[in-house]
Amino acid sequence: MDRSELDLLLADVSQWRAFRSSHLNDYRLILEIAERNLDAATTEIPTDVVQVAGSHGIELAGSASVEALSERSAAQAWLLSYVEGNLAPVSDEPELFCDAIWRLAETDVLPRLEAYRFSLAALDAIYGKSLLTILPLLHPGHSCVWEVLPVFWDLLPGLDADTGLLIQNLPHIHDIVGEDLIAGVFHGSVREFGESHPETAELVCVGLLDEGTQSAAEMTSCLMVGAAKARPRHMYDVALELSESNRATSASAAIVALSDMDYSDPKLDGHVGQFIEKLGVLESNEHLVGAVALAYCNLARQGHELGDKLVQLSQHTDPVARHHLSSLLLGRSQKEDDECWITICLMNLARTTDLSHARTLKNLDGTLSGLVKSDTSVANRFLTRWALEHSEELEQHPIHEAFRSTFLQLLGLREPLEFLVTAWLNTDLLPLHRAAAQMLREASLVLSVRGDLPPVLSAQVLARTSSINRVFILRKVLGWTYGIDNTSLFGLALSVLQGADSDPLLEGQVAAAFGNALGYDYPHSCEEYLRGLGESEGSITRRVATAALSKIEKYRKEREGRPYLKELAPPSDRLAQYDREIAKAVARSYKQAREKKPGLLQLASRQMLKFKCPYVFRGPDGKLRRGELHEHSESMELPRSDSIAPTGHALMLHKFRAETKAEVRSGLEKQEE
Repeated sequence: MDRSELDLLLADVSQWRAFRSSHLNDYRLILEIAERNLDAATTEIPTDVVQVAGSHGIELAGSASVEALSERSAAQAWLLSYVEGNLAPVSDEPELFCDAIWRLAETDVLPRLEAYRFSLAALDAIYGKSLLTILPLLHPGHSCVWEVLPVFWDLLPGLDADTGLLIQNLPHIHDIVGEDLIAGVFHGSVREFGESHPETAELVCVGLLDEGTQSAAEMTSCLMVGAAKARPRHMYDVALELSESNRATSASAAIVALSDMDYSDPKLDGHVGQFIEKLGVLESNEHLVGAVALAYCNLARQGHELGDKLVQLSQHTDPVARHHLSSLLLGRSQKEDDECWITICLMNLARTTDLSHARTLKNLDGTLSGLVKSDTSVANRFLTRWALEHSEELEQHPIHEAFRSTFLQLLGLREPLEFLVTAWLNTDLLPLHRAAAQMLREASLVLSVRGDLPPVLSAQVLARTSSINRVFILRKVLGWTYGIDNTSLFGLALSVLQGADSDPLLEGQVAAAFGNALGYDYPHSCEEYLRGLGESEGSITRRVATAALSKIEKYRKEREGRPYLKELAPPSDRLAQYDREIAKAVARSYKQAREKKPGLLQLASRQMLKFKCPYVFRGPDGKLRRGELHEHSESMELPRSDSIAPTGHALMLHKFRAETKAEVRSGLEKQEE
């Protein structure tokens, strides 16, 4: 194949790759046979191998060629021959250049890193193109960016590169990597380069600081930390002096580098105290707040006791400082660390963090979801503070959405979530009532999809609650959770009776709630629910269910025989909504049935033949059998008050929501009188 044919192949990358792939198989065959014959000291090479090698310009003759091919220098010569014979100039095409590197490394002739280094050297020698000249051509959306970059940071620690190219490339790669999870690998490679080339790293730092960009500053910090491992005292002095620079980016880079240095090194013994004092002076500089906050957090990760400083950060108005603190708290456990500053910082962050700071909220959510397993009380205190501080935003941004992982952890344990919402409902604070209702609605939805039992009120909280306060909680349940799944609503209302002694006042209020409110709005499902209460239920529950059923039956008898007023019929849009909900319920029922059945049985569990009304099917024994058709239906009730008396319904909910404990107590006392 001459050069013109090769140029035509280059016009189509896919053809070019297929061409190279087929040739690589030939070369692998040559090397495999050569290595296999080495131990046997074979003096002759198989004819087919000689022919394959000759067709590609490699001359093999006698045992000398076999021995030479097995040596490392000969392997490099073979790679060079491959480069010269099969790679056209890559010009400014990063994709072809990268593909060449990976293809060469895949031959397994040399160890991976050595193959990378030699391949790059060969390409550079033949075509004058090095990896550092290709990197500036990459951009975040480039097709081979994540193929080229791993090669670069694999080679960087041992790379003897020009300082100018490093100054140009390091910030560029930092911008491409951004905040990707693999960014830590790149930063670690830069630190290793600084450790292996401290003098070059110091020169590169000077050039990067002249750039004055944030990316250049972060690369400077990595290089300084790496160089400090080789020259700790020298780099500490350089960074400490640089921290007083008038340029904010230079001072910030030095501060972050100082906080990441290894102060366990004997050459830096006692210097951490000097640096912390320096940070206390730099705190007042508003341009360095973010760097100082990150420095305190980095030092805390190393085990230095800075609880007071971290508490001050949690009160800071700068969002960057709070974000660094939230990153430090992520994954820490109050019980493991036994440090009260964690709780104080979390409470302060609940007050100072805004909903627009999505990254900080994500870190806080991760911290709280971990604390739920070890110390639920801290998570509950944080969520309570958050609901109170962000009451105006709760309607558009429910608390279970802002802290999704924490909510799912609480829901998985069930008892902590029920404890939290019951405690919230047992207060006179409207924001907590709204937050509790949001959590109960979401919990009811998630549990119904899982097929689990609906949520109930916490018996632990109710055990410490008086009968009047239980009535107060019942009214909050009715006022705030109307509209959720009927069964969940009935269960929440009935769970007010958990652990209660015989109390006519409480029993009468629960029976009235079922008879007058729930039984009126949902007569069919409520009656079915009350009749379904088993004998295992307590005597109080049975008495309440019997009283509620009598109220519902009395109302139904009074209503029977009276003329129907079509003016009371629900509007057409409500009927359409009802039909849509029925369709969703039926679809959900079929989906659950399919999920409970193995896939193959869904396809061929039995054969049906319709025969008039009944049907005929083939049973497990292979015989035809006759079956009867059965009706299947699924229904749901919408609240009657919402369509018959929407104003009265709204007033009832408003009254239940707005009532305070004092008003409920006063109203009940008047009823007794």
